Amino acid sequence: MNYNEIAEKIVNELGGRNNIDNVYNCMTRLRFELKDESLANDSNIKSITGIAGVVRQGGQIQLVIGKEVVNFFNAVQKITGPGTGNSSKVKVAKSGNIAIRTLTGAVDIIASSMTPIIPALIGAGIIQMMVILLGFFFDQDSSTLKFLSIISNSAFYFMPIFIAYAISRKFNASPVLAAVVTAVLLNPQFIDIMNLAKTSEVTFLGVPVMSAQYASTVIPAILIAWIVSCATRLVDRITPAMTKTFLNPALIILISAPIAFTVIGPVGTFLATGLASGVELMQSHLNLLTMVILATFMPFIVMTGLHWAFTPIVLGSLASGQGDSLILPIMLVINMAQGAASIAVGIKSRNSQLKQTSLAAGFTCVFSGLTEPCMYGVNLPLKKPMLAACIASGITGLFICLVKLKSFAFGISSLVALPMFINPTDHTNIIYAVSAAAMVIVLTMALTFILGFEDPVDEKKGQSDLPTQGKIDKRETIIVSSVENNEQVIKSPVAGKIIPLLEVNDLTFSTEALGKGVGIVVDEGRVYAPFDGTVLSIFPTNHAIGLSSKSGVELLIHIGIDTVKLNGSGFKSYVKNGDTINQGDLLIEFDLEHIKSLGYDTTTVVVVVNSDNYIQVESSSESVIQPSQPLLLLV
Repeated sequence: MNYNEIAEKIVNELGGRNNIDNVYNCMTRLRFELKDESLANDSNIKSITGIAGVVRQGGQIQLVIGKEVVNFFNAVQKITGPGTGNSSKVKVAKSGNIAIRTLTGAVDIIASSMTPIIPALIGAGIIQMMVILLGFFFDQDSSTLKFLSIISNSAFYFMPIFIAYAISRKFNASPVLAAVVTAVLLNPQFIDIMNLAKTSEVTFLGVPVMSAQYASTVIPAILIAWIVSCATRLVDRITPAMTKTFLNPALIILISAPIAFTVIGPVGTFLATGLASGVELMQSHLNLLTMVILATFMPFIVMTGLHWAFTPIVLGSLASGQGDSLILPIMLVINMAQGAASIAVGIKSRNSQLKQTSLAAGFTCVFSGLTEPCMYGVNLPLKKPMLAACIASGITGLFICLVKLKSFAFGISSLVALPMFINPTDHTNIIYAVSAAAMVIVLTMALTFILGFEDPVDEKKGQSDLPTQGKIDKRETIIVSSVENNEQVIKSPVAGKIIPLLEVNDLTFSTEALGKGVGIVVDEGRVYAPFDGTVLSIFPTNHAIGLSSKSGVELLIHIGIDTVKLNGSGFKSYVKNGDTINQGDLLIEFDLEHIKSLGYDTTTVVVVVNSDNYIQVESSSESVIQPSQPLLLLV
């Protein structure tokens, strides 16, 4: 392969050399920061040999390549010059992009604050469904029902504390101090003062304190975490070294808390109220149009991450007891549509592999609400099934608008979660929810059958001219390893909690673009050799390592998300490229707390890069794993 020619194509499709502000690479991707992102042609870039995907994230355009990324980077840098390889370079937003960058940054902040607490909200939402169902059998004054209601409501009531804790790392603030300052606004005594402020003037050091309610809010908590980070930097500059341990926390709280309830809290409440009022205005005057447009295009909004901007509105509606009539009903429609389109593909396709993948992804989506396997693995690549799903979603969006469908609990909209649409005072709401789900499923499947799609034949075509080693292209010939019983066991290289790749906060991994595997939420900073073999490549910053077993398994171990930006800070390697390793050898050490304190997600990804060489890659059924315990089974 001629890397220089490919590099020229990449640079041209990104708007030319003068449009590139910065370029650097991690273990698998080339990351570009551009002066004008609109000049980049994603579709043309995807067609370039060796490019597995294009991801726009965090103000960057990331090209998914794989282990050949260093060769691509070197070739690109010959064109752009060595001055563009500094990953620590700080960019100033250009005037033409301020609005876009501001919106992207705001959505990223909301997503960062909500993602860690979503499991708690889903769990509480399920309990809320239980309370609704039990309400039909228990007396409303039952103490058991009241206790269950308290359990389900607590996650939402104290949500600002969790949000402040989660988002504080992004602002380089102490999570505990951010949580403490936010907790002030939920203190029962503070609430009593706020109630008093409704009828009489309340001041703090002569500054008026506005009456406001902060339970279940999102934006005030985010702003408070930011204020804590500002106070932290200020206090750190003015206090002597010998007093920092005990004096800094006190000063940070004393500075942040008053600002929180005199300025930030009211401002955040005003912004949240304004956002909710804007949406309410749209629903009041352009309700039909709003629902149809959102239902039709929500899959693409989800792909960009902009759906997180609606989270404060959803949670506010649920907390008020009025129910959400916008996002959760729409999510039910699009989740059912994506799953139905994938199932229709599975039924219609004659390609055995596509049939198996489509049916599995489709039923998973319909029953669990996980759309990524359907969207990225089936519907989007085939195009017409995605079109069918969008059309059906738009039509059903009109229906749910006319019947005023509402959700009364938080959860991932799916068939299993239909009880979230039960309204204790109006039994027709759940009937409308079931009708909407059935309607969109039937419409989507019918349209998918009518529109059809390009069904790939059951043979591998179009072999890439990438070198076989390190290839991540999905067009390889399937080869079953000739080991005993055709099975290989890969031991865990780290200790922690196993999570599916779908839950990893990085599209490159969660869409399995680099292969199948798992994510591990690590609880110690050591990486051990998972098998006997060789070190194929270790990244200069030591945050990722590629290994090859004696039987030919190619494994990528990637420590954390976006940790390439640390430039090796907190990482130490004990091996180098080409070293022979034995199972259990210590490969890398990393400072887990240091990396967390800088706001990075430390989820470690273990991926079989040459997954297509195996019929199946199964992960351990254990939820928690230790080094050297079986992690992956390759068949």
